[in-house]
Amino acid sequence: MRPLDIATIEPFVREALPLATDAEIAAILVRLGGRIVRPEEQTRVQPGQGLGARTNAALLRGFLSHAISGRPARGDWDDAVGSHVRRLVDVPAAREAAGNVP
Repeated sequence: MRPLDIATIEPFVREALPLATDAEIAAILVRLGGRIVRPEEQTRVQPGQGLGARTNAALLRGFLSHAISGRPARGDWDDAVGSHVRRLVDVPAAREAAGNVP
């Protein structure tokens, strides 16, 4: 396991949440800064995979859950993740699903 470099994850976060505001992206990156993650988990969240925003958002949920709880990612929220962190991903993801611009 190694500390996460947020510069490597930011492009994926922006790809997963294309309608997220800069403030929402920054808040997600703050939650990830300095966290220890497994290399295989970080490999799953590489930009440019062409999976689509919905799939990428699910991967981001799992990755945030792993980074916060230390448990393997499941593609959904871990119970250890608070609702305020969940909203950082779920609100922009819902915006994207509805086609709404912030």
